[in-house]
Amino acid sequence: MDKVNITEQDVLNAKAFIPLVLKYTLARYIAEFSTDKQKISVLENGENSIPLPDITQRNTMRETQYKIGVFVKEYMGKDYDPVHDSKTNEPVPYLMAADEADAWSNFEAQLDRLKRSKDKAVADKCYDILNDYHAFVRMVSIEIEQVLQIENDLLGRMAWFLKSVVSETAADEIRTAIDNLPKEKAEEEQPTENQEAEADGV
Repeated sequence: MDKVNITEQDVLNAKAFIPLVLKYTLARYIAEFSTDKQKISVLENGENSIPLPDITQRNTMRETQYKIGVFVKEYMGKDYDPVHDSKTNEPVPYLMAADEADAWSNFEAQLDRLKRSKDKAVADKCYDILNDYHAFVRMVSIEIEQVLQIENDLLGRMAWFLKSVVSETAADEIRTAIDNLPKEKAEEEQPTENQEAEADGV
């Protein structure tokens, strides 16, 4: 697919910004669907025998498809056919197809060049669009980092791991041992007959 050429008229027809509430809503939406689960395991005797909790990783390709999709639809006001869900065949909002995203991939460079336009209205609009879009991109990045931090939390993943490898029998034995600790301690502290005799001076 050929590169899309952004004209000065396209800039004048574009939105200089999108509302903060919409930025936040879209950032949360993109963050939710721009991560993937990566299965890992511990090698034991050359075999993948012990599963570990999945690691959540950033899918930068899908993230880029979403961000360009938002730019084209919300800033430039242009429609496109988004990617369709493979299971439901329903369109996925803002998820632009990879080849179409490629066609729009140099939009920032084009707007940078148009900032030098002799038409002050065009130049100013380019500054405004890029400034607002970059604020949106930062918001997306922050939301994705928060998702990764929560889902890759070390303590949570270790708790899941222990739960998966400790059998119910072993867990019952651990609980029983813990319950018996106060009883065993009390028995140790209780004086024997010899200790009582020594205390009476016998």
